[in-house]
Amino acid sequence: MSPYHPQKYPKNASCVWTIVVDVGSGLRVEVEHLNNKELSNSGSIGQCYDTLDIYQVIPAGMERRITPSLCASSVAELATNVFEVPAIGGSTVIRIRFKSDYAVQLSGFSISYKAMCNVTVENSTGVLTSPGYPSLYPENIVCTTRIITPQDTTVHLSFEHFILEDSVDCTSDSLTIGNTDQGKIRSVGKKYCGNKNPGQIVATSNDVTITFISDGSFPKLGFIAKWSTAGW
Repeated sequence: MSPYHPQKYPKNASCVWTIVVDVGSGLRVEVEHLNNKELSNSGSIGQCYDTLDIYQVIPAGMERRITPSLCASSVAELATNVFEVPAIGGSTVIRIRFKSDYAVQLSGFSISYKAMCNVTVENSTGVLTSPGYPSLYPENIVCTTRIITPQDTTVHLSFEHFILEDSVDCTSDSLTIGNTDQGKIRSVGKKYCGNKNPGQIVATSNDVTITFISDGSFPKLGFIAKWSTAGW
């Protein structure tokens, strides 16, 4: 958040925040509050002298803008207040820059973010893990991994370790495996959670999507699974 938020930010501020998430994870960034537009006395005309900008740091340290320069008297003025930053290899890094001038100070901004895994893997074999495994997985994440194996094969999953938060109907943390058709999840199988290992699962096609969701409490060690196109 901006300095002193929800109080007024200081004059001539120049602030930079760098956020890094695990390899293979993207970021979902939400602007929850924004008030950095200087209004005229009538309140009808606004000027943008104080700036908020969000960039993705790409390989070689270059910055790629992921939002227009954000300036508004409220979030409702924005075309969108949610921005998704995809994983592009290595750790996902974003940089938030805020600058204010010498004149009017306002309440500034607050931003929330969640790690988001949206990965597509095309291979006959591989390993799938929860973020950070074998350490505790992060809270408040949504990780979607799409696995595509060669045509005329099926995806075989074998879970070697599985510990998620347990809850009735897996409403807290959960893992689901769905069949994918032309990039869209067409059917979703059983939802898994708790300490009961799903064991070996054979999909009905060569294209599946695995979705892992965690809530804001009680993270666990997570899971590791191998996939292939052959039986065991």
